[in-house]
Amino acid sequence: MPNELKILRELQTYDTKIIKERDIIDNIPKKISEYELPYKEALMNIEKKKKDVESALKQKRDLELNLKEIADNIDKQKARITSLKTNREYSTHIKEIEKIEADKSKLEDKLLMAMENVDKLNKEAKEAEKTLGLEKKKIEEKKKFLEQDQIDLTKDLKSLLSKRNKLAKTLDRTIYNQYMDLLENKYGLAVVEVRDEVCHGCNLNIQPQIYAEVIKNERLHRCLQCGRYIYYDHEAANQK
Repeated sequence: MPNELKILRELQTYDTKIIKERDIIDNIPKKISEYELPYKEALMNIEKKKKDVESALKQKRDLELNLKEIADNIDKQKARITSLKTNREYSTHIKEIEKIEADKSKLEDKLLMAMENVDKLNKEAKEAEKTLGLEKKKIEEKKKFLEQDQIDLTKDLKSLLSKRNKLAKTLDRTIYNQYMDLLENKYGLAVVEVRDEVCHGCNLNIQPQIYAEVIKNERLHRCLQCGRYIYYDHEAANQK
C-alpha cells in the first residue's frame, strides 16, 4: 500500500472521529435545552397555580366583604323594626329582611365553595412546587453529566486534532488539499472502501478493470463517479 493511501486512511479515521465529537459537543446545549423543558413547564405550571390561588383568595375576600356588608344591612333593617308604625309596613319590612337573608345564605354557600377552592388550589400549588423541585434536581444532575462529558470530549478532541494535524503535515500538499475539498464537499467522507466492485461512498459500481487495480492498493485511485479516494481493505474482506 502506498504511503499516501495509508496516510489518507488514517486522516479519514481521525477526521471521522473529530466530526463526530464536534457534533456531540455542539449538540450538548440543545440537549440541555431539551432536558430543561420539563423544568420550564413545571415552572410555568407553578406560576399559573400561584395566580389561581391569588385569584381564588381575592374572590374569597370579596365574598367575605359582601357578606359583612349584608350582615350589617340586616342588623340595620332589624333595628328599624321598632320604628315601624303599621302592620303593613312591618310585613313589608320583614319580607325585605327575609330576602336579604336569602341572598346572604346564597353568598355563604358561594363563600364555602370559594374556601374549598382555595384549599384545593393551595394543595395543587404545593404539588407543583414539589414537582418543580424534582425537575430542578433532575436537570442539575443531567447538566452536570453533560458538562463533564463536554469537558472530556473537548480534551479528547484537542488530542485528536494534535495527532491529526501532525499526520497531515506528512502528506503531499496537493493531495492534502484535494482531500480537504472532498471532506468539505462529500459530507465528511473523502476516503472510502470499495467492495464487490461498489464504491461505499456513492454506492455506484466501479469498472472491473479499475476495481482490479484498486484491489492491489499500489497507487492512489479516485472513484470516477464521486471523486473520493478509494481503497480495498484486504483484512476486512478476509474476515467476511
